[in-house]
Amino acid sequence: MITVNIGRTFLRAYNQKYEKELTAKEFFDQEYFELFFNHPKYLQWAGNSEFVQGIRTMQNGKLGIQYRGVDNNIMKFESKEKADEFVRHTVWDNMIDVEIKKEKKKSVYFLVKTLSIDERKNLLNKFSIKVDKCLDQNNIDSSMAIGFPASEVDDFGQYSGLVTDIPINPNLDEILYSWIGSSLSIGVSGGFSILFNQPEILLQTYEGWKVYREFLNNPSLNRLAGNKITSWNGQWLSYSFSKNRRPDFDYATFDQLGFFKNSNTETVIETVKWSKLFFNLSNQFSQNTFIGYVFSLGEKNKTLGFYPFKFEQAQKLIKLYVKLFGVNTAINEAPIYEEIFGLKFYKACQFGAIGIQALRPEQLVQDIQNENKINLIKFRTYKIWLLAMINKEETLRLTNEISEILHLYKDGSKGTDRKALVEKKLLQSGKRNFLIHWEEIVIALPEKKIMLKEISDKVFYMETEEFGYFIALLKLDYRYQEK
Repeated sequence: MITVNIGRTFLRAYNQKYEKELTAKEFFDQEYFELFFNHPKYLQWAGNSEFVQGIRTMQNGKLGIQYRGVDNNIMKFESKEKADEFVRHTVWDNMIDVEIKKEKKKSVYFLVKTLSIDERKNLLNKFSIKVDKCLDQNNIDSSMAIGFPASEVDDFGQYSGLVTDIPINPNLDEILYSWIGSSLSIGVSGGFSILFNQPEILLQTYEGWKVYREFLNNPSLNRLAGNKITSWNGQWLSYSFSKNRRPDFDYATFDQLGFFKNSNTETVIETVKWSKLFFNLSNQFSQNTFIGYVFSLGEKNKTLGFYPFKFEQAQKLIKLYVKLFGVNTAINEAPIYEEIFGLKFYKACQFGAIGIQALRPEQLVQDIQNENKINLIKFRTYKIWLLAMINKEETLRLTNEISEILHLYKDGSKGTDRKALVEKKLLQSGKRNFLIHWEEIVIALPEKKIMLKEISDKVFYMETEEFGYFIALLKLDYRYQEK
């Protein structure tokens, strides 16, 4: 029920920023409902609530209800032609869209019409009445409060999320806070969402709601899908805190940045990769660690729990990138390396914190072990992560020196024995065997004996974990210099 706390934090920050004193009920009716539900397309699909009961999606993405006759019964037609004739001879409000649909497995047709303003207001009224009634009966479930348990938890436990076994009797404010809080969820790739109980993040997310609504109401963007608020929140926040944000952004700006995926029938909002969001949030919160709640609400709900997001560690990687490859390179390549960094989010959370370890490039181990071809930006990204894990700047110089020595040793013979020793033995070894094979190189290069012995000592005193990162970095440098 973390959504209640998030909603409460947001409204407090909202009232303070805009110098208002709105209650949860006032904000819900005046702002939230108007943005989310009082339009032909919703920002969010609120499953099982009064706002979606009997609602059908039309081909243009708008939401509607089955048309009823003067007797209040759903009108049905035995053929599409008769339904079409009725539509053509009926006077419709120019704000209403009408569509003919066919019942599944039956030769029966019916009409779906978009909701009028009065009908949408009636949904809000029905919702309020139902909440009041259930409050009186102390029977609040997930159809009225987002993140609360389903009506029959024993039977539908997989459909409940964010719940507690502590007895709680919510009031009206807390129910409405849960709606506001859930809509502030930040969707990331992998089907998960994050909630940060931080006013600045919540207020910026709210600003994005208005932009999404503006796009949905734009007639020229009629293929843009509704109900994607969590995906939108992730993309919007990532852009809002990026260094490339422009005050004069428009739909084309976001389209060029990969916000959207176009098909023949609709345009949907892509979920942002968590690492990209993480890097961009770190621009604003470079010295902070925020606790994020990670969960998934869908057909079956999942709760991963609370995780510290260590934004200063994202900045550490960026600073290393700048130091090694220059400011302009770091800025220009950011959209690419932000996508390369990071395990799948579920795996990243298994570290218990979101930081440098979680930012391990997904393909790093596979690419190094299989000696896959990698481009320059991947090489730089892998190198930066390995250096950050070792956390010793001298290792950068050390691996460069060793890789130069290995190429000198390998090229000093016409046969393949030295190449095999380097590539099949030394670079594939644990620390003990590495040092054994290294002695062969020391003997073969007597003019560099002192330096090579110093290198032996440095490797000898490496911890096992450090050596693992060191040998991976050495393989990268060796392969890069070979090119």
